[in-house]
Amino acid sequence: MNARRRAMRAGAGFLAGILLLGLPGGARAAAAPDLVFSALSPKIASGKVAIANTFKNQGTAPTAGTFYGAFYLSADKTFDASTDHLLGKRARTTPLNAGSSSSATSSFAVPASVPPGDYYVLGVIDSTGTQAESDESNNVSASAGTLSIRADLVVSAISATRSGDTLTIKSTVKNQGVLAASGPFRVDFYLSKDATITTADTRFGERTVSGTLAYGKTSLATTTLAIPAGLPAGTYRVGAIAD
Repeated sequence: MNARRRAMRAGAGFLAGILLLGLPGGARAAAAPDLVFSALSPKIASGKVAIANTFKNQGTAPTAGTFYGAFYLSADKTFDASTDHLLGKRARTTPLNAGSSSSATSSFAVPASVPPGDYYVLGVIDSTGTQAESDESNNVSASAGTLSIRADLVVSAISATRSGDTLTIKSTVKNQGVLAASGPFRVDFYLSKDATITTADTRFGERTVSGTLAYGKTSLATTTLAIPAGLPAGTYRVGAIAD
């Protein structure tokens, strides 16, 4: 009987060992947040880069403490902190629950150090690494297309009066781009037989804009020019092309 009990106890010990070995296989991973940009849509608005963006926590736990989404201008869709240009950051100061999202439009002026060009906007979520995420490989998102980051000079107004063989021209040039236009640059005047002014029309003078023309700023000037000798008779429009 004692031998039988010893056998039963041995069998129970063996069975208990099987159950104990099976426990780790059923253990669950610790709950953690997993942050991504679920939307990233930039545009140029009022001389700034305006980015409609959405933070999403697709993990299994809420965030803890403040985290940031940082926005960069990049020549490609690959993030490189050494070459991409930081626009700014958006902060989330309250917990973002698992499965929840937070949307905003973040607007930033373009730093003067950014060279003119076409750029993607990259979003880097949890950019300061404050969250212990379940997946750290999905924190960078890129815009679908590029933005033109340049000065954009336009002739916003022009008028001319004639006195004998001279024309007195009032012209206004405006910078509607996101980068400042650094002078000096030229405003060329043309005589055209139609309303479409091109470099194929008769150029008959210029004026120079010095200094820097920031976004939304204008340059107004009055220029007096002689009508070109030998110009065929006809009706002409006066036009201008900036830079």
